[in-house]
Amino acid sequence: MLVMNRATRNLVNRILIGLALAAGPGMGAGIAATSIHASFAAPQTISDPRAIAIIEEMAAHYSKLQSVQVDTNGDLPLITIMGKANIRFHVTLALQRPDRYAYYVDSTTRTGDRTTNKVMLAILGNGRSAISYNGSLKQYTRSRPVSLAAIAAQRPARPDMLWGGATKLLLAFFIHSPEDRAAKKFFPGARLVGRKLLNGTPVAVIEYFPLPGKLASLGKYFIAVDTRSDVLVRCSDVIAPQNPFSAVETEDVRPVSVNELLPDSVFNFRPPPGARLVAKFSAPSG
Repeated sequence: MLVMNRATRNLVNRILIGLALAAGPGMGAGIAATSIHASFAAPQTISDPRAIAIIEEMAAHYSKLQSVQVDTNGDLPLITIMGKANIRFHVTLALQRPDRYAYYVDSTTRTGDRTTNKVMLAILGNGRSAISYNGSLKQYTRSRPVSLAAIAAQRPARPDMLWGGATKLLLAFFIHSPEDRAAKKFFPGARLVGRKLLNGTPVAVIEYFPLPGKLASLGKYFIAVDTRSDVLVRCSDVIAPQNPFSAVETEDVRPVSVNELLPDSVFNFRPPPGARLVAKFSAPSG
């Protein structure tokens, strides 16, 4: 059994929370948001064996890699009390065995005529130390290294808190054992929606409902898997489809490097101008 001190647990929790920021996505091109809403139905309780087989092939592909780096571009249109808003975000995820990882999120939010650019989060581990950066506070912490095994050992009680969303899926497939990532357990009601071309790539589209029981009707995920290479190329999150404030978030995944030795610079943190090293995150005074 893996035992972690409080500082390590806090960092692991920040990593998982950070991964949650990148969760979600909408199928966008190739599967229109309107068709997703129109096709929303009560979740199935029995998964489609064809969907499970595709997910397990994808999971096996990532679990065998020694390293992977991907860029994810996401889009989230919202309706708020301030009017229509649109969040565009970019995520970089790099993983290299045994214990190197880098996770960056930056975003651009547009509401009316106002545009805000902000680095949201950076989390890195290079085997010597672990860094967590909070872009809102312009603060970062440095602690003892946290291994990928330690991250994997922190399994939230609810699968939907860890599973779903491109970044979280890739992390889970890369570091979890086959038993932990069992498709039937973590992809409830998964079914094969169909096969089509997505930007010229042949994909299998799978939907599943990450929330348990009666909460399942609050949202569902779609994933598009390249049928030639078993890689994830798009992820969708349809949130509260019956609600006037419903949203469809879209993430497109592009591989940057697969099974290549990643340079040290990928895992070394370069503080942005004005960033301060702190013992723990705190709200700015005044």
